[in-house]
Amino acid sequence: MTMIDGMASFVVSSTSQTAADVTLALGIQPDWSAEKGDPRVRKDGAPVAGRRAFHETSMWGLDVDSTPATMMAVDDDDAKSVATLYVLVDRLLGRGPVLSELRQLGYKINLSWYGTAGGSQGGFMIPIDLLRDLAELGCDLYGNVYGNDAT
Repeated sequence: MTMIDGMASFVVSSTSQTAADVTLALGIQPDWSAEKGDPRVRKDGAPVAGRRAFHETSMWGLDVDSTPATMMAVDDDDAKSVATLYVLVDRLLGRGPVLSELRQLGYKINLSWYGTAGGSQGGFMIPIDLLRDLAELGCDLYGNVYGNDAT
């Protein structure tokens, strides 16, 4: 069976530190960010009401969604199922020591990936070079494989 690549995300958050400081430390502009206390907005731009109207933590994120461009980022057929993870890790490569410092300052770091099973069961392979790069970052990898809903 084949795995269909979905999305890879990297989020740094803190209840006491800022997202702006993450940008300075990593030297990368985020795909999105919010500071603690910023108003939340829905996808349509409308403000969120009620208790969840404001961000309770600062958040800094990178997202790589599966598109034809990222699907072609890796030529090896076995690795195409994790192409978004390759692209995301490449954006962060060499920053393992900085991520360690951010953790010591109280930041939480979450690296996640998901894919969809191309059939009734899903299997995938993470190439050794990608495993090495993930290890350099010092991040746990959270993963989800969603079942194929085609009958």
